[in-house]
Amino acid sequence: MLSITKSGYSTIDSDVIHKINMLKSAFPDGKPIGITFETANKKYLYDTNSGKVMECGEVEHVLLQKILTGAFDEVEELINVYGLQLEVAIDNILNTMREEKILEVAKFKKMLIPENFESLINNGLRQIVIELTEKCNLRCGYCIYNEGCSDNRNFGTKDMSDDIALKAVDYAITHSNESDELAITFYGGEPLIKYDLMKKCINYAIENIHDKELSFSFTTNGVLMTKIMAEELARIEKINILFSIDGPKEIHDLYRRNAEGKGSFEEALRGLRYVVEAFGEKAKDTVYISMVYAPPYSTEKLQCIQEFFDGLEWLPNEVSKYVTYPSEESNDCINVFLQKNSIPKKFKNESSDNSLLNWSNEQYNNKSLFTKKVLNDVFTRIYKRQVFSHTLSEISMNGCCVPGQRRIYITVNGDFKICERVGKIPYIGDLKNGINMNIVREKFLHEYTEKSFEQCSVCWASRLCNLCYSHSYDENGFNVEKRNKNCESVRGSFGQGLCLYFEKLESNPNYFDFIEDIKLK
Repeated sequence: MLSITKSGYSTIDSDVIHKINMLKSAFPDGKPIGITFETANKKYLYDTNSGKVMECGEVEHVLLQKILTGAFDEVEELINVYGLQLEVAIDNILNTMREEKILEVAKFKKMLIPENFESLINNGLRQIVIELTEKCNLRCGYCIYNEGCSDNRNFGTKDMSDDIALKAVDYAITHSNESDELAITFYGGEPLIKYDLMKKCINYAIENIHDKELSFSFTTNGVLMTKIMAEELARIEKINILFSIDGPKEIHDLYRRNAEGKGSFEEALRGLRYVVEAFGEKAKDTVYISMVYAPPYSTEKLQCIQEFFDGLEWLPNEVSKYVTYPSEESNDCINVFLQKNSIPKKFKNESSDNSLLNWSNEQYNNKSLFTKKVLNDVFTRIYKRQVFSHTLSEISMNGCCVPGQRRIYITVNGDFKICERVGKIPYIGDLKNGINMNIVREKFLHEYTEKSFEQCSVCWASRLCNLCYSHSYDENGFNVEKRNKNCESVRGSFGQGLCLYFEKLESNPNYFDFIEDIKLK
């Protein structure tokens, strides 16, 4: 963290108006990109181009707000408020601009596309996600796969064949030549419905992959997990299991129900315990909990969930927990579900609810806090942001991966999607024909950059942004309205995140050293 150093007064007869004109002339291309923010004790500037965060005084802070919003005509009005302090503040800003190379670029000129994307796709695959089945034994109220969500398929009835499943593994073998690691993930529906096929794929991969570190994982609601399954899975060297548990019975069963409307809490928790007991000591590193924080929202609800997990004495404290809001696409089906079950229909959506972030910050020092990852994801991107000492005119494609390289989602029919998080968006190929490079190039890389760049080029959060294709696309391609809604959410999260991050850093400069070992995703 750097500081804008205040200098003493030079001469009493300084021409403040002249200094204001000097300030205006320093920005011939218009307003620079950045944001001012403050904690309870200090004020700051985040400079987007350089990634630097500068501590500043009150007058500099007010002046920087005018500069960043392009309100240069309002600067002269500050003379009546601050007098000669304004001259000193202008000098400080101009000197710091020269010395630290900040506030230099008013607009980025290019969004970078990986030049070697075809080679990465053909040889650098790191993960495949195999959709074993569309079937699910539950009918969760916020699930995007139901009749209330128009952006995805309804609850499906198809299973993947053995032939397609093994060809999916073969595809991963063929296209991961330059990867030291390969992850094979099983998805649904509920993947345990096709447990035998999952085992067949795992055994086939172990028999045929020897030149890289191989790992397996799957997400499950836990209801179908048996003691025998848990014991068999425990014998696999590297496997991670993500259980969907929303909290105590009254919270979990509100949304997570079967086709008859019965809650799944007892069966889900029983399945989780089978795995924890079978895995023993390694459970703390291989078992994960995923929960959806769905309406009605309240801090009381969050506290209730915290007390529930604290009370599970058999669950290791080290087990990681992931908390998310329902996806934006599920808002309509949630309304239908709440109305159908005579639950008050009106609720706050993610963009207007701050209870999760605020409560997580208040409870952050609790070592067993189940929502700690919510803030750590924001803090990690801030901590690991790139800081430059020279001017750059390019930005990356936000949080986008190279389609078909970081991971690939293979449907029950053998079609290729970018990942499991996307709904109805264009396919990028299939097992028979491989990746369609033209679709990747034109429909994703080029379309994303062309339609994102105008906003990203002037957005203060562009270097921190983690938006990707799943936040921007529908079945027709890039959806500007969908993208804009998610942009607002990102700016809100990182705007608040900067305040919380530096507030903690003020109390202890080494507060976030632990983040050094966290991988940026």
